[in-house]
Amino acid sequence: MLVQHQNSQIGSASENHPLLVSELSSYSQNYLSINPQKLPLNYALNQASKYVAVGQRSGSVIDFKFTRFMAVEGNLYGQAADGKRLELEALPLEFQVGTEKRESFLGRKGYFYLENLLVGEYTVRVLRFGGDCLTHLTVLDGEKIVTNLGELACIPAAENK
Repeated sequence: MLVQHQNSQIGSASENHPLLVSELSSYSQNYLSINPQKLPLNYALNQASKYVAVGQRSGSVIDFKFTRFMAVEGNLYGQAADGKRLELEALPLEFQVGTEKRESFLGRKGYFYLENLLVGEYTVRVLRFGGDCLTHLTVLDGEKIVTNLGELACIPAAENK
């Protein structure tokens, strides 16, 4: 990411390579910013600019908080009591991201697309008339914005206990 001081580019920084800025004025407000338009599409920045005042011969750590979002897609299928594969289509689904309950739906052939997920594990509940079913998704840290999880079995909720 490109870092700016008083709207002039002074260098670039990353998670593993912080930027040391030595040209800050002592005892005055220094304007540091990051141009959010230069960020990849799957990153969100909570605050694009900050003011910092440092004393003479001193320093300060300025931390810009980023959130990296990812999406997953795949196809869900159900299983009948006799083990046969059931097509799941046009059904609502729900899952939790932190404390937030989110809803989506299944398309043709059980297709799902879930976005703005953080790295971690999720339990997805498909709401069906004959009884809900559950599947577990794992979102791994990677460079892809959208990860295809392939085909996943949705097990009846009563069997998941």
